[in-house]
Amino acid sequence: TVIALQGLPIKVRGKSNKPMLLRKQKIPSMYRSPKKLYFYNKVVTPKPGAVHPNVDYKSRYYFVINYDIDTEEIRAIPLFLRGQFKGKREGRPKWKAHVLPRNEKSNEQNYLKTMDVITSPCSNWDIVESYAVTKCASVQEESWDVLV
Repeated sequence: TVIALQGLPIKVRGKSNKPMLLRKQKIPSMYRSPKKLYFYNKVVTPKPGAVHPNVDYKSRYYFVINYDIDTEEIRAIPLFLRGQFKGKREGRPKWKAHVLPRNEKSNEQNYLKTMDVITSPCSNWDIVESYAVTKCASVQEESWDVLV
């Protein structure tokens, strides 16, 4: 099933007996120019001085859950500090998305709004150097080490 919200499709995955998950976007196989920025599954921050009407930022960093290369728009969920890493990344801050549980009857737009997901042109954002530590498909389970 594919649901469109403001022109950007979101794939709904899950079976009727399992809760639906918010997953990272699958990256299509295509030629990628080294001169172009691609926002697939990136951590971003709002550009300083960029005009963002009607946007209330909840965090300094956001994770791109959907990138539409044709319209140059992203849909991003805020990342929040959730402690520190242990082991190899000892003491570094751990950034995670706060993903709420979702039932099948909830409206896609309302569900994303409750998590403060922003839809905005790519030109309003800078990509931040970061590392996905957990390496999983679920946005909720992933942890990011922001290298700034």
